[in-house]
Amino acid sequence: MFTGALPEDAGNVSLSSGMTDDDELLASAAGKVPAKWDWRHHGAVTPVKNQGHCGSCWAFSMVASVEGINAIKRGKLRTLSEQEVLDCSGDGSCKGGHTYESFDHAIKHGLALDQHGNPPYYPAYVAQLVYAL
Repeated sequence: MFTGALPEDAGNVSLSSGMTDDDELLASAAGKVPAKWDWRHHGAVTPVKNQGHCGSCWAFSMVASVEGINAIKRGKLRTLSEQEVLDCSGDGSCKGGHTYESFDHAIKHGLALDQHGNPPYYPAYVAQLVYAL
């Protein structure tokens, strides 16, 4: 729990004061949490991927978080396309990007399954330019 205290306040801070109902619920549940948990052993993490020489860690981290939460919520791990995020989100390139903004693309448009490549990265997803008339 963040108390907002500064280091010099260390002796004058009470962690129990100002606890919300949520804080109390979390504190009471803490005894029920396993000492360690590895999502790799519970089907929520894809195998290691290689971004090659492209500075696309921002896309890989965003896609991995979407893959993981979908696996946890839906019970099935699916490999999604980092290349689609690079090509279509407008939030970066191989020279860097914005993870938080690329989530907007995923929320609005979804993410394509990455089924084509071996390894499953460029050119696994081939973007097609479509002109609206």
